[in-house]
Amino acid sequence: MCVGLVERLAETECSCSCQKMAVLCREYKSQNGRQTEMNMKRFFASVLLVSASWFIFPIITYGLFERFFGLVPPAGFGWADLLIMIPINVLGAFIFSLMFFLAKGSKIGENGLLYGFLWLLGFSVVGEVGFWMVFKFSPIIMIAGITSGLGHLINGLIVERLRE
Repeated sequence: MCVGLVERLAETECSCSCQKMAVLCREYKSQNGRQTEMNMKRFFASVLLVSASWFIFPIITYGLFERFFGLVPPAGFGWADLLIMIPINVLGAFIFSLMFFLAKGSKIGENGLLYGFLWLLGFSVVGEVGFWMVFKFSPIIMIAGITSGLGHLINGLIVERLRE
């Protein structure tokens, strides 16, 4: 049965409650259908914007670190590797957006900045410090990776704005 239908029926003065119930139910379904359609559009817009951010932000960050701090790009990274990154970025953005949209109603699902910060801590900081310790990466690469991870904060704000 339609949510809130009983409350809305109690507010109306109708002699034939069955007809009124059917009208209210159809009205609710049409409103809910439009809302779902809008949420899907916003979700896919969120996935596309987060994908673009995840693809562009590291390129800019590492480019700036290469220019100003003498960061040496990894050897053997070519166009094929760049093309492989595209579906991986889209998948990551899909998971990032989906988890935020599903967390609606919780503290994390209401605050995109907090959500992005937790992703920054969980993936960028832990990952980059781990690579620095285990694989003996230079501190400049570690700092560039953490700086690149600040894009998670921006992505958190993007998904928060698009979910509203």
